[in-house]
Amino acid sequence: MAVKVLPRVLVAAVAAAASVIGAAAVGSPPPHPTPPPHPTPPPHPPSLADTVRGRPDLSTVIALADFADARGERLFSIIANTSAPPLTIFPPNNGAMLGLARTLGYRGSDGAAGLAFTVAALAHRGGGDPLPLIRTILTYAVVRGGPLNDSALASAGPLETAQGGHLRVLPDRRVVDLAPSVADAQIVEANIGSANGLMHIVDRVLLPLPLCPAVFRGECAARGGNLDESACVCVRRGRRHRRCGHGFGYHRGLGVCVRTH
Repeated sequence: MAVKVLPRVLVAAVAAAASVIGAAAVGSPPPHPTPPPHPTPPPHPPSLADTVRGRPDLSTVIALADFADARGERLFSIIANTSAPPLTIFPPNNGAMLGLARTLGYRGSDGAAGLAFTVAALAHRGGGDPLPLIRTILTYAVVRGGPLNDSALASAGPLETAQGGHLRVLPDRRVVDLAPSVADAQIVEANIGSANGLMHIVDRVLLPLPLCPAVFRGECAARGGNLDESACVCVRRGRRHRRCGHGFGYHRGLGVCVRTH
């Protein structure tokens, strides 16, 4: 008897399930297709400011620019604008920034302490405010126009900077600035591209004004003179004795340091 009943039970269960599924199909609208995902826009190419900030070997000059920008300057904005005409920049590496501190009289080897010393020394030379000299030095490393790769730099002649002064790049990648008492900078890494220009890293801070090394102060005092730091001239008994850097000699007629090679 159980063998005859079992098929009827299965048939009834299947029929009931079919009825429920059919009702659900009639009463429910068809599902909407899933829309395709929006395409991800391509990333913007990095600006010179982004490229500089991405370099650990430029952390000291970044800190100097941030110090100035936190006090109202807009130095990073100069190299961040990708809609402006392209630029060529010459940021100094960390060794160059430490070299500047030592030129100013710092005797240690810590980069952060050297930066603090540099800011204090620039404040001393700036009448208590370091910002004008920081702005002058950092904008001198920015050349408007280009972008100029290392091959084009040597044939470009004097290059006008955002600071207003000029610099010149020689075929051997030396960069001649306006501080004859300090050795020339050297491009140590060239042609680093960004959306708004090219970057060439240098091993010495480019200077748009004479900078008298602190050691000259002691030498001048030992000779019984007083050092005129604005012109790097030792004044002794009414006579002015200029100390020129390596590769320069003092031209008495012109009263300036001139290149000897």
